[in-house]
Amino acid sequence: MPRISLQFNKNKISTQILTSLLSKLIMGNHIPTPAPINNFAFNYLNQGRDWTGDACGMEQSPIDIVPTETQTCNENMKMQLFLTDHTLSDLKVQDLGNTLMAEGNFSKMVATDVAGNSYEFEAIQFHFHAPSEHTINGKHYDLELHIVHQMTPESAKNAKTSRNLAVLGVFFDLDTDLKATPNPFIEALKLHNVGTNISMNMNDLMEDHLTDGKTFYAYQGGLTTPPCTENANFYILESPMKINRTQLEQFNLRWKDNINFANGHGNNRPTQPLNGRTVMKSNNCCVKRRSEEVFSKLISQAENALVIENTKKSSLDDLMFRREMMFEDSSVGGMKTMSNTQGFIEATCTKTKPMI
Repeated sequence: MPRISLQFNKNKISTQILTSLLSKLIMGNHIPTPAPINNFAFNYLNQGRDWTGDACGMEQSPIDIVPTETQTCNENMKMQLFLTDHTLSDLKVQDLGNTLMAEGNFSKMVATDVAGNSYEFEAIQFHFHAPSEHTINGKHYDLELHIVHQMTPESAKNAKTSRNLAVLGVFFDLDTDLKATPNPFIEALKLHNVGTNISMNMNDLMEDHLTDGKTFYAYQGGLTTPPCTENANFYILESPMKINRTQLEQFNLRWKDNINFANGHGNNRPTQPLNGRTVMKSNNCCVKRRSEEVFSKLISQAENALVIENTKKSSLDDLMFRREMMFEDSSVGGMKTMSNTQGFIEATCTKTKPMI
């Protein structure tokens, strides 16, 4: 019988064992168990190199962003993000095996594409990739959040493009401080108990981190998972948010540090060639409460509808008074509420929600 020789990479095995033991100490009995790989609709065993169809297209995502090779745009290139500022209840984070995803009307975007046209988009879902899919100068971040927005029916009526999705990409990087506080957005997801009901106020969780004037990059791309349809505009924020070690482990144990998931690779598709595409760079990122956008529209409608100056002034003053009243904090058990906003906030998209 021929002698069988097995060779091991001791350093790699030691690292995996240490990671596993450390994770058990950190997370106790709440170690996530991903679905079996043969249950996935697609897999990352070859990191997407065996995907077919539109995956072979010329405008694929993700990409490596090289800031010195981007085109700096003028002030007309903008990305306005309106974060929903009332509590969304009865949400659930779904473990799809290949990612963690939650569906909901988390935000609205008014964004300019690389052709200079601006459209409105409503959020339909968000999900994660670890490590990041997009890179900056070849650097992967520890985690990337994709908030997927779909073009509103109003914008779609006169759209000059077939790209009906706008994807906001937000990087997360490990806070090396061993006493780092948890990221409030990640904490609200209850990843130690995926599938339970959660409540989220996107404005409260992310407003302090997504401030005005942030640099972002925009380009034309496609879904980063099959069918890889080229129908998306990507808006990637340059500066990462922080995440502590315990929170990052809840993602890495599922994908990047899980030898049973794509041989220990993450759930990130490798970067794709630009093929002559332009990547735009802008500092014109504006982040506001969703109710700010609603009241701006109400005031604009009043300005257009009222002709008599006295009536106009009275009505606008009334609107401004209502706005100020709404933003006064009413305390309920120590929690700030803005319940008057909820009547104005409704999702407009009911189509199938794609994963990017």
